[in-house]
Amino acid sequence: MMSRRRRIVLGLVAVLLAAGQAGCDWLRPNRELPGTEEESPSSEAKPDREKDDQQSGDRREQAEHPSNARTALANLLGLELGRRWEYEGEGNEFAAFSAWVAHASGNLYQVQEDSGGTVLARILELRDDGVYEIYTKEEHYSAESLLQSEAVRERAGRPDVGRKLLPWPLSEGSTWTLPSGELATLVSVSEQRTVPLGEFDRVVHVNIGPVDCYYAPGVGLIERRFTEGEAMVASRLKWTGIASKGDPRYNAGVGSGSD
Repeated sequence: MMSRRRRIVLGLVAVLLAAGQAGCDWLRPNRELPGTEEESPSSEAKPDREKDDQQSGDRREQAEHPSNARTALANLLGLELGRRWEYEGEGNEFAAFSAWVAHASGNLYQVQEDSGGTVLARILELRDDGVYEIYTKEEHYSAESLLQSEAVRERAGRPDVGRKLLPWPLSEGSTWTLPSGELATLVSVSEQRTVPLGEFDRVVHVNIGPVDCYYAPGVGLIERRFTEGEAMVASRLKWTGIASKGDPRYNAGVGSGSD
């Protein structure tokens, strides 16, 4: 008879694969990554009031300049053609995976995720009220562009279509409901997280049930964690950069360019 712990782990595997498609997601060599610099003692000792004032100012800026939404969201998710992320896993063999931005066209981006078992194509659309996953395709090993496909054209720009990954403006405590009925919450916009790549601040934390995702500005997804009881499966960022044709990572699946 299957033990209780084994049932929990197998259940988390199913959640892991489903959440990869649900998009609790989601980087340049020789460039200093945001959040990896050492903090000065004075910046670490900022009083809570100053932190609250800064967050209030950020929210006012977001509300007063909605045209900045798509640019800010692209930056938060690290969406740049040729950008790759590599994650080390804990708790399950499928927790380690790699992802890359294979194609881009206007406000649409095609992100490929390779878990070692399959390759998932995810189409993301940037809108004024947030970023949405509007289409996915499993076993898309060719990494050819889907941005001009009929399926994507039918979904793009439709407010009634898509799964919201991040809202705009970024307001702590805001919630939204996914098509699956799950409640998503923007927990924080100012956390600190340490992953194998380094330490990051001003991290955006999103929670969806047993899933917690952490995004660093200018980098993208730095950690994705699934917990149920004592069992935990996590993916943490260990490398990120822009893959060029001379980089072996390029041959691992980066697309040919903008569509």
